[in-house]
Order: sequence, then C-alpha cells, then structure tokens
Amino acid sequence: MPKSPVAEPHPGHAAVPEYVGSDFTDTPPGHRFGLYLRAWDKGKDFILLADKKRQTVQELAPVGPYARDLIRAARRRQARAARTLGPCVLQLSARSTSPLVTGTGIEHPLENGFAFLSPYGIPYLPGSSIKGVIRRAAEELALGLWEERRGWDIASVWWLFGFEAGSAYLTGATDKMRVEVVREAAEGWRERFRAAIRSGQVDLRGVAAFIEKAADRETKKEYADNPHGFLQRLAEERSTKPRSPAPLRERIHFKGALCFWDGLIEPAKDRLAVDILNPHFGDYYQKGCSPADCGQPVPNFFLTVAPGSQFDFFVQVVDRRLPDDLSKGWRGLIEGAFRLAFEWHGLGAKGAVGYGRLQLVPKEQEVVNAGAGVRTGGPSEFEAKIAQIRALPHGGQAAGQISPFVDWCLALADAGSQRVAAIEILKCLDPKWVKTKAKEHERWRKILAFARDRGTAGN
Repeated sequence: MPKSPVAEPHPGHAAVPEYVGSDFTDTPPGHRFGLYLRAWDKGKDFILLADKKRQTVQELAPVGPYARDLIRAARRRQARAARTLGPCVLQLSARSTSPLVTGTGIEHPLENGFAFLSPYGIPYLPGSSIKGVIRRAAEELALGLWEERRGWDIASVWWLFGFEAGSAYLTGATDKMRVEVVREAAEGWRERFRAAIRSGQVDLRGVAAFIEKAADRETKKEYADNPHGFLQRLAEERSTKPRSPAPLRERIHFKGALCFWDGLIEPAKDRLAVDILNPHFGDYYQKGCSPADCGQPVPNFFLTVAPGSQFDFFVQVVDRRLPDDLSKGWRGLIEGAFRLAFEWHGLGAKGAVGYGRLQLVPKEQEVVNAGAGVRTGGPSEFEAKIAQIRALPHGGQAAGQISPFVDWCLALADAGSQRVAAIEILKCLDPKWVKTKAKEHERWRKILAFARDRGTAGN
C-alpha cells in the first residue's frame, strides 16, 4: 500500500506499546490525532513535546489512499441509505469556500480538538451541530431579521425543528445573563417575536394545529380556538422564580419532524490544512502585566478543513404528520435556510471571522429519489405516484380509488419505497375502514406491516 506524504520527520512517539510499531502514515487522520498521536518524548515519561507542535499538526494533515477510500465508501453508504428511505430525505451537497474547523472544544493534548467520526477516523460535522445552525438561520428568517422570509414563519420552525422553551425570543433577558450586550440581544429577539405576532406574520392555522399536536390537555382546552392568544401569552410571559407555576412555554414538548444526519467531509487534495492563531499580549491577559509591543506572541497551530472540500448533507422527515403545506414544501424551506447559513453563519467554529462558509453544488440540490437509485432534477415515477396519492380525497371517498395504488405499492422492489408508499396510502384513508379490510384481505395486512416498519437515524 502506498504511503501518504508526511510534511517533516517528527521526533515524537505515540503512547502505545512497542509491538504496535511507529509508522502510522496509512492510518486515517482521526486515529493519528487520537490513539496514535506522535507528540510525546519517550525518554521523559512521555512528556508532551510542546516545542514541536507545528510538526505534530502538519503530520496529521495528510489523508492517505486508505482513508480517502474509506471516506468515499462512507459517503456512498450514506447516499444508499437515503435512497432506501425515498422522498422523505433531502440531500444537499456543498463545497467549502473558506477554511472550516469542527470540534475545537473537544479536549486534546494540542489544546484544539477536531471532530473525527469514530471508529473510522474521518472528519465530519455532527448532525446536531448542523441542525443547530440551520435552526438559527430558520429562526432569523421567520422573525424577519432578513429582508426575505423565504416562506418561513415561527410555527414552521416549531413543526420542523421542535419547540425550545429556552429560546431567547421566548425568554428574553434572564437572571443568568450577566453581560449587558447578551441581555440586549435576548430582548431584541423577544421584540422580533412580538413584532411578528402584531404584523400577522405567523400562520395561525399552523399554530392551531401545533397546539393540537404538542400541547397538554389544559393548554388545548384554553387555546385550541385561540392561537393568537397562545402566541401573545408566549410573548408576554417572563422568566419565573423557582416553585412558581410553570410558564406556558415549559408545558409544550415537541421534538420536531426533522432529523439531520452527520455530514461527511471529503477534504480537498486529500489532506487537511494547518492554520495558526498568533495571540499577542499574553503577559497582559494571563499574568496581569501592562500591555506592551515587546511581548512575544505564542503561535497556536490547529487543523482545519481546506477550501474546496466536499460536504454531503441529508435531512430526513421522521414524522410525516405535518400540515399539508409543510408536508409539500419543507424541502424548499430547508434549502433556503441552508443557503443563508452557508453564506452568513458558517458551519463549525469561528463563523464570526469567516470560517465555515460553503456553497451549494447546483447539480446536487435534488431530492434522493426512492426506487430509481439515481438523482434527477425532475420528479421520478415514484414521486409522481406519491403526489397522486396525496391528491386523493381523504376518508371514505378515497377508498374507491386506492386499489391501483395498493397494487403498485405491493409490487415495489425496494423496502424503503414500500414503507413510504404505505404511509401515504394510509394517511388518506379512514383507520377503521383499513382495520376492517386488514381482517379480510392479506394485501391490507401487508400495507399495515410496511407502514409500521419505520426506522430513524441521525440527530
């Protein structure tokens, strides 16, 4: 197996038994960053070679042939899993336009951590991290922080991402916020929420449906027919003291319909990049000395993902019981939030200083279609059938028209496609009618079995 190039010879040793060896150039970068980190002075009880930090980080950068093949195989498996789940998964591919860092808060001897997917040792963005950034972008769009809302309102945020009782636009400034600028920002978010309610920029039908799905019995009784009152109470409630009655926002529990998968990264030119922080005035900040230009900066080297690297993002709907407009339009909303996050927020750390910017790859902005196994710009035959099922009248009227679609579902070769089709079929029928049919006919028992076989993955 060919060896990956190493920037410079390194005098350090890995803290592993001698029989493991010392040449780790063909191992994935995450393994070299962790277990096989060659940064220790073997002759001094494995003391960290702090003066060799630059060489240590440079040695971690190459992504050899084995790791490259591992990354590509993982990306293929992820795409195949998405195809199995059919049209309930959206795929977006992107290319980085600036350096990106992920996992800097992970503890590591070199001070700056980096997120590698275990057990493979390949770089990635955790799905929870992606979801957090896209949620913030969606909230900004919904509350009017940008000129265009791109179809978002706050009810759509709750349906898709879940209800967060601790969101700043609900709590405003709290006692835990000691810094004045943080308190001002929280109050600004709260005022945006109030303004959206006053100007009618919240879908009251979506709020009413959300109350029915997510609220407790007492809240439903009080606000089922008064969604505007529900919003006003959320906007006016303040943080409460301990032992006082729980505010309305803490009686809402809903995790949201979307699941964000981990984002795999294929580094440009088969290597990670090395970046540097060069902090000045260390004596002033750390030792209490007077600031002076004569102080010596202490360079800090760390790993980044270089511009031009490829990223895959998968978003899955794991709860299909969405309002009709969201069930049909969630893909466009999510893509709009991704675009805003890529351009203005950045993914990973240091977004405020320009890191983590990405650009969508046009040819990859498509839904992963079920059954066909390929990506296409227009709707596939499978998606066309699903659209026809969704267009059927619900309840008893659909019973006379559903039989051809049941035959089509049973004939599908892909289990994921059968599951999606069965769910859509059952959504337009009376459950009691289906239950009666299942007692009489095997084909309906199969449809129920397909619909129950639902798996989830991600964050």
